[in-house]
Amino acid sequence: MAELLAEYKEAGYVCMHSQGRPQTMQQNPVYTEHDVVGELEHFFKERIRAFAQRCGNLERLAIDPGIGFGKTLSHNLAIIGGAQRFQELGQPVVWGLSRKSFVSQALGVGAGERLIGSLGASARLLHAGGSQIWRVHDVAAHQQFIRMWSACSSG
Repeated sequence: MAELLAEYKEAGYVCMHSQGRPQTMQQNPVYTEHDVVGELEHFFKERIRAFAQRCGNLERLAIDPGIGFGKTLSHNLAIIGGAQRFQELGQPVVWGLSRKSFVSQALGVGAGERLIGSLGASARLLHAGGSQIWRVHDVAAHQQFIRMWSACSSG
């Protein structure tokens, strides 16, 4: 990817964390530091440094903690709860938590009932502040939610 990004200087890049391969990543994911946020911080610091050395322009880089990719419910909740620590790395953070299975696990709801929980997680991320990008399924609901959050916050 570094070679492509060096060639296509206008292209952006999202660096997503994932533990393991898609076929096995959810089979007992464990983090060595027992601090998933700290481990992801270390991962992203290394990737940001490497990106800066190879491609230079950090404005092209966003990071994605990879909610649901090699993470348990407690890992996902800790990552969302630690969102501010990712903001402190200085890159926009991409959050793909819409309709994820962790919402069902946390709330005991079915797959078709994850919108409200997804909005709740988005509220936590908005509270953390910083530059954030959401990848969502229910665009209109999230747009209304974010607009309302902003209206109340600008009070």
